[in-house]
Amino acid sequence: MEDHWNNASIDELRGLLRGRFQMRGPGAADAGTREGEMPYDLPLELWKAADAARRRDLAEATRDLIAEVPGEGWTTRAAAWLVEFIDLARMVEAVDALEDAAETGRWLKSADDPPRCHMVLLRTLLDLGWKGAPRLWRSLPDEVAARYPELLFRGLLAHDEDEAYRRLPVLIPEAESARRAVDVLSAEVRREGADAIRRKLRAIRSAFTPEAWAELAYWFDVHKWRSLAAEDGEGETGDGDPAITPAHLKALALKEMPKPDRAWQDTHGRVSPIEFVKGARERKLARHDTTELAAPIEADNRAPRRDLEPDYSPFQPSSFDLVESIDR
Repeated sequence: MEDHWNNASIDELRGLLRGRFQMRGPGAADAGTREGEMPYDLPLELWKAADAARRRDLAEATRDLIAEVPGEGWTTRAAAWLVEFIDLARMVEAVDALEDAAETGRWLKSADDPPRCHMVLLRTLLDLGWKGAPRLWRSLPDEVAARYPELLFRGLLAHDEDEAYRRLPVLIPEAESARRAVDVLSAEVRREGADAIRRKLRAIRSAFTPEAWAELAYWFDVHKWRSLAAEDGEGETGDGDPAITPAHLKALALKEMPKPDRAWQDTHGRVSPIEFVKGARERKLARHDTTELAAPIEADNRAPRRDLEPDYSPFQPSSFDLVESIDR
């Protein structure tokens, strides 16, 4: 089967890749025959082993497929697998085609899940080092921004940190959206340190809802960083914060200690489950990715992700739900 892929013309490659990601036709003939295999695994292996000329062929075929979305057969799941391949291959040759799709909003015409389809497109571009124009993030459709506030926060951070933090309280009005933002904030903590992020959050404290602030305070407490509730110079105590009521504390105390967030956590990786159905077989797979966005852009030798980011607590991917039922 790999020989067939290796010897294929660009037109044939395009058909094989299309079939692989759409899970139909010759391209999907052997998909799922290996334990834990995902549709992008074989194309990724071919990319890593290819010489410069063959990579140009693969990149050209991939750019053509980007232009096809959201045409016939291109469900949100298929499109997500396509960009996952691009992301893991660090295929910078595809950035122009992805950027055109983002600027025109073409993937928002996806029939099954327009917000998610647009989200995986933008997230992949960010992962490849693209920032986009500020206007693109400021005009992000409401249905995308409301469902993926961490994506908008991340995009704004790439241009104007002050604006990103100023808009953060509006983006995360409840506990769930705050949990999503925590994944992006985790990357900022690694970059600047917990104390720096604490100062930035406290500077806009009055703009947060009690629910969102309680979630952020809980995140700090879990990591044993200096409490968000403490005034500068004080120790770690939450007694002085009127926003964190006994009811909030009780609810938070009953939470299960969270596992480390990865999707969106480092502005690149994500951890999220995805259902992959091959015949009558179903499985859920997950992966952790902690590669920094600033890492060299080259063929990705990380173990492939096993998620395609649902609507979860991204970065928690991630912020990678190809199936609404596996949300979060």
